[in-house]
Amino acid sequence: MFTPKRTIVLILAGFLAVSGFFGIRTYFLLNLHESHEDIQSIMEKLSEDERCFVLTQRQIDFLHSLSVKWYPNVENGMALLEARPSGFLAGVLELLRSKQNKQDLEDAFQIFLAFADMPSGIYPLGQVEGVNARKDPAINSEFHMTAEHLKLLRHANGGWEGYFHGLAIDPKRPYGDMTYFELDMAEILDMPLDEDQAGQKKVSDKQQKVFDQLFRDLPVSLSVYLKNATLAPGRFCRKPAGWGAWRRVSHGESPKS
Repeated sequence: MFTPKRTIVLILAGFLAVSGFFGIRTYFLLNLHESHEDIQSIMEKLSEDERCFVLTQRQIDFLHSLSVKWYPNVENGMALLEARPSGFLAGVLELLRSKQNKQDLEDAFQIFLAFADMPSGIYPLGQVEGVNARKDPAINSEFHMTAEHLKLLRHANGGWEGYFHGLAIDPKRPYGDMTYFELDMAEILDMPLDEDQAGQKKVSDKQQKVFDQLFRDLPVSLSVYLKNATLAPGRFCRKPAGWGAWRRVSHGESPKS
């Protein structure tokens, strides 16, 4: 039986419970709003940040000294850069001298891919480890570098592959943001795609064969590119710092623009 005293206690308890609920809710919403503002401010700051990098002749020579190893079973296939036995000491020295070796090497590789100069044509080629399974006898002697190969290489996603501790082309998204990377290839090569009934872009069987061959050529074309493409040292910058497109700011190895 509810006495007046007990009733008052229950009313007060209910009032405190409701107040506590709304207090917690208000606190949560305020903090959620502040967190959203913090995240937004962080993203805005990141988008305003600019990263600049001075590419040296020593780093270019180091990239020239690397060989390519093909790992066909890593995602879609991974082209990993490795130091040749003759260039091993240079590779070790490069890692020791660089204060931010991974980031510096990644930047140097990305810039080399995007800016190095090389005409299409037939180039000599040594053995590329992991590619012999193609059973193409010409692959060990020469390679026809086409304009399509060069376009794809200049848009390739080069970076540091942590598990393998080396530079590589992204095995999942080799040419852009798509895991269905044939769409990136079509855009880079200016190849129009049809649409299905849902309005989604689709690759024709004929186009798929072209893309398959070009991607199979990736380790070989990359190896030829590393050996033969040329690039002058200089200062390059990107904005936003983490994902913007690199642009050349100046020539030479001076840290100033």
